[in-house]
Amino acid sequence: MDIKGIAKNLHPLERKVVPFLQISSTLGSLVKTTGMKEVEVMRALQWLSNKEILTIKEEETDMLKLGKNGKLYKEKGLPERRFLNSIKEFPFTISKIIEKAGLHPTEVNICIGTLKSKAAINIRKEDEMIISITDPGKAILSKETLEEKFLKKEFPINMNDLKEEEKFAYENLKKRKEIIELIIVKTRSVELTSLGKELLKIKLTGQNIIDKLTPSMLKSKSWKKKEFRGYDVSINVPKIYGGKRHFVNQAVDYIKKIWLEMGFVEMTGNMIQTSFWDLDSLFVP
Repeated sequence: MDIKGIAKNLHPLERKVVPFLQISSTLGSLVKTTGMKEVEVMRALQWLSNKEILTIKEEETDMLKLGKNGKLYKEKGLPERRFLNSIKEFPFTISKIIEKAGLHPTEVNICIGTLKSKAAINIRKEDEMIISITDPGKAILSKETLEEKFLKKEFPINMNDLKEEEKFAYENLKKRKEIIELIIVKTRSVELTSLGKELLKIKLTGQNIIDKLTPSMLKSKSWKKKEFRGYDVSINVPKIYGGKRHFVNQAVDYIKKIWLEMGFVEMTGNMIQTSFWDLDSLFVP
């Protein structure tokens, strides 16, 4: 089929998408530039792919996004920093630290374990456990940690774009509950074929082409001034198998097959047998 014939056969959705294929190559950018819904753009791209006007490529990318706790910590700060801030002037008991730092009881053990590994706190036991800050702990308060810097970034983040120190921060944060989540994002991009590049040379917008008649068109006879869209009956379409055997017939055939394999013979005749002679007298369970 010649290029003009292909242009005439384009669906209205395809007609809207084609002019933007030269400036937009991904599904997301096409949705923005065309102002169409994502499902409409995807449908048009699939039809154009069937006509060998373009090829669709799908890539999977590992992306990082903030979890529930990650969003909270980005706003309020990491629990261990709030923990240290609460004791930077005076030592306090665990219950007082929880109150001052606004911590959840489940976060306390994480804070103690993390800060103890960095020699940031001292713990002494009296009637109740009392915790004080150390010089290394004060040094931690004086600067941002790699984890805190990482949480300030704009999410989602492409895993491939992480620097070495950001990878280190991610490895530490991913061990903790609902701070950083790894998601797989599918990206669809399109590439024009030689046929598609030829199609771009044809002006598709503003053409007086219609693909259906409406009552108002028939009444006003305005359809006489328009050109009808052609339909390509040779294009590949999904095969639909609508018919299937009834489930009762399937069950009968299944049972029949078992009995025939056991040595029974199927016979025909005009006599109807009761279930007693058919089954009970033969000791069929």
